[in-house]
Amino acid sequence: MRILVFSDIHGDRAALESLMSQEADVYVAAGDLVSWGRGLDALAPVLKSRAPRVWVLPGNHEHETDIEAFCGRHGLHALHGRHFDADGWCIAGLGHSSPTPFNTPGEYTEEEIAARLLTRPEVAHVRVEIRKPHVRLRGAVLEYAGVSIERMRPPDAGAR
Repeated sequence: MRILVFSDIHGDRAALESLMSQEADVYVAAGDLVSWGRGLDALAPVLKSRAPRVWVLPGNHEHETDIEAFCGRHGLHALHGRHFDADGWCIAGLGHSSPTPFNTPGEYTEEEIAARLLTRPEVAHVRVEIRKPHVRLRGAVLEYAGVSIERMRPPDAGAR
C-alpha cells in the first residue's frame, strides 16, 4: 500500500503535477492547495487525473465548506471529519490549523482540535500524537502534519 500525503502546494501547479505523476494507491492533499482560498478550480484538472484515489483536507488557507464544494464539483473525496479504510489502515482527516497571526480561513483553537479528534469513533483505537501544527522559524511559518497513525486494531483483537 502506497499512500502519498502532501501539503502546502499554495497554487504551485508544477509541484502538484510532479506529485501526482508519482504512482500511489491513495493520494491525500493535506491542506493548503492554494493561498487564501483562491484558485482551487485551477488545480482540479491535475487532481482529477487520480480522482478515485484523491482525498482532500482543508489547510488553514481553505475553509472546509470550500473544500467540500470543490471535491463535489470535481469527483474528489473530502476528508475533513471523515475516514476511510486503505488496506487495513484507517485514514482519518481533520483539516485546518491552530490560530495563526494572519486570521486565515481555516483555523481551530487547540481545544477545538483536541475535542474533534477525541470524539471521532473511527479513531477510538488509534494512538494519536498531536504536535503544534505551526512553528515559527526565522520569521516564516513552517507547517507540518501533526498526527501519527497506527494500523487499526480493536483492543481485544491482538496483533494483526
